[in-house]
Amino acid sequence: MHILKGFRCKGCDLKSTRTKRVPGRGQWPAEVLFIGEAPGKTEDILGEAFVGPNGKLLQRGIQDAERMSGASAPSYYITNVVACRPCDAHAGPNREPTAEEALACWPRLKFTYDRVQPDFVVFLGKVAEKHCKRAWPNAVSLVHPAFVLRCGGTTSSAYRTFVRGLATVFKIAARKRSHG
Repeated sequence: MHILKGFRCKGCDLKSTRTKRVPGRGQWPAEVLFIGEAPGKTEDILGEAFVGPNGKLLQRGIQDAERMSGASAPSYYITNVVACRPCDAHAGPNREPTAEEALACWPRLKFTYDRVQPDFVVFLGKVAEKHCKRAWPNAVSLVHPAFVLRCGGTTSSAYRTFVRGLATVFKIAARKRSHG
C-alpha cells in the first residue's frame, strides 16, 4: 500500500511543471523521518525521493554512519518539504520552494508524519529546517547531501560532519530500541 493512500492533494502551481509527484520512499512506520528540500530532476522523472546524486550520497552516508556508530541504521522514511520539483518551466533548473508552495504541501507532509510515526525527525538542509522547525522543534538538523556534493563529496570535511551527525542519530535510535 502506498503511504499517501487516502490522501488527496489539492495541488499548487508546481503541478504544471512536474513530471511526477514524489511523495517519498522507505518503511513506515519508521524510527526516523528524513525531510529534504524538494525533488530534483532525477526524482521528478522517476517519481521517487532521493534517488539521484543526493540520494546516492545519503545512502553512502548511512552505510558509513553504521560503521562509525557500531549500530545498525534505524528504519527510515524519506520525503521532502514539497512533493513536486520546483522549477519555473518544465525541465527548467531547480529552485528553492516558496513559502506558499511549502504551505500548500504541508497537509501532505503532516499526513506522511502521521503515517510514519517517527521517533526522530531529521532535517536535511536549511530549507527543510526553515519550513518545518516550528512543527518539530526537537528535530536534528544536518546539512543537505547537495551541500556535501558541492563541498567535494565523500572526501570533504562536510561529508565527515554529515556522517558523524547520522551516526549520533543511529546511536540514539539503537539505545531507544534496546530500552523499548
